[in-house]
This record gives sequence, structure tokens and C-alpha cells, in this order.
Amino acid sequence: RQCPNPALKQALEGVHQNVMSGRPVSAALKSQRHVCGEAYVASVAAGEASGRLAEVLSRLAAMERAELKQQAARRALMAYPLVLAVVSALVILGLMFFVLPQFAGVFDQFGMTLPTITQVLLGISHELRSRWWLWIGIGLAAGIGFRAWLKSPAGKQTWDRFLVNGAVIRSVTRSMTTGRAFRLLGIMIDSGVPLIEALRLTRSSISNSLFRDLFDHLEQEVLNGRPLAEALATAPFVPNGATEMVSTAERTGTLGMVTQVIGEFYEEEGETRLRELATMIEPLVIVVMGVVVASVVLSVMLPMFEFATFAQQGA
Repeated sequence: RQCPNPALKQALEGVHQNVMSGRPVSAALKSQRHVCGEAYVASVAAGEASGRLAEVLSRLAAMERAELKQQAARRALMAYPLVLAVVSALVILGLMFFVLPQFAGVFDQFGMTLPTITQVLLGISHELRSRWWLWIGIGLAAGIGFRAWLKSPAGKQTWDRFLVNGAVIRSVTRSMTTGRAFRLLGIMIDSGVPLIEALRLTRSSISNSLFRDLFDHLEQEVLNGRPLAEALATAPFVPNGATEMVSTAERTGTLGMVTQVIGEFYEEEGETRLRELATMIEPLVIVVMGVVVASVVLSVMLPMFEFATFAQQGA
């Protein structure tokens, strides 16, 4: 009754009706798995079977809170660079569309030879103002094409490979994805979900294609009787520390608990590295935008200096 989201409220009402009619909580949630996911349903079912439903729900809630916290942190950290870039772009467009053409008319009246940088920017400004409809269409087409490419199998795989192996962002992506996957895997194992089923459900909950392929490989290796740590060691994007801890957990029989600890550690590490990355991006955006704005201003001021010199000589 208190849920503010209409879609979630409807799903919860369906779960409530099923439970009131005598169905288990996991069966009621299974009918709403498009909302909560198969991994959530499997963990709840294992918690019911082992009599640890309250404990499992508490762990799942903690994982969801951590995910929401990370999302809020990502939005907050990237908001400033994004706003700065947008404002700078608007200033540059205003200078090129309105300020620079006005000065160009003044300079033409005196027949002055404009500097190269001014001529180049005037040419760009004239092209954008005269055929704005063409460039807007090209921009929209490029955006739609890029989005369609990302949805294609080849495009998604290429983009996911860039996120995992990109020189600047790989430390953030690897830590966050590893943390999320291992934490979910640990919750399911500790709840009583069989390892093979836990690996399959973890794979279905990950969006990155490289990690999905990894968990598919892990499932096949475990089915063939090989240790989980050996299969993890073949993935270059999984931190070595995680592989060593999994190897120790398999020998000591504490895989569920240890994978949760691994997940929590790498989630926190990913958040820290994201903060560091945002700290580096902010001054970089300021410098780049400053250089571009300075170039536009310089293209206006250089002819002004020449005009002042010409006026003094004429006097």
C-alpha cells in the first residue's frame, strides 16, 4: 500500500495475493521475476528450503542498497564534468554563431586580412549557420546509428571489451563488475543454491558480455570436475587477488562466505577508483574547454589588435 512506484506496487500486490492463497514466497516472486530477477527468486527459494529466509532477504536487501548507493555515487560524480562540458559547448556555439560573424562584418568593411585561425573558425561558423539542418540530421543519424550498433551482438561485444580493457576506465569497470557478480554468487551459494545453478543465475544477471562468457566457461569447467579457481585464472580481467581467495575458499569449504567478502571488497574498490577517475576528469574537462574557448576568443581578439594598429597608423 505504501509503494510509490505504480509498476512495483502492482507486482507486490500480485505477490501478496499469491502468498495469501497459500503459495510459497519464492513461487509468488517467480511470477514477478521480470521485476526481481531469477537470481533473487532462486536465493529466496533456497532460503525457504533451509529455513533461513529472513537472513537471505536481509543479504539481498543489503546488496540492493549497495547497488543503489553506487548508482547515486556515479551520477553525483559525473554530474559536474557533464554540466561543465554542456555549458562550455553552449558558450562556444554562441561565440561562433553570433559573436564571430558580427566581428567578421566589421573586418570586411576595412578589407583586413584575417589571421588563419579566424578564417578557419569563420568558415566553420558559416558552414554550420548556412546548412544547420544538414549537420543536425547527420548528428541525429550518427546517434541513432551508434545506439543501434550498441544493441547489435558485435557492437555490444566491442563496447563491453572497451569497458573492461580500456586504459582509463578498466580499473573501475573490472572492480565494480567483479564485485557485483561475486557478491551475488556468494549470497546464492550461502543460501543453499547449488554451485552450477548459482553460476548460471549470476551469468544471467550480468550485462557485460565478457563476464557472461566467463561465467559460462566457469559453469562448463565445474561440470567437468575442475576447480573454480583454475577457470578464473584464465580470465585476464579478473583480479588475481579474487582468484587466490576463491582457491583458498574451495580448499576450506567457505566458498559462499568468501565470495561475498570478495564482492564487497571489490565493489568498494570500484567506487573509490570511480571517485579518483572523476577527480581526474574534472580538471581535464576544464583545460580542454578552456583551450577551445581561448581559441575562439583569440580568433576575435587578433583581428582587433590588427585593427587598432591599422587605425593608429592611419591617424
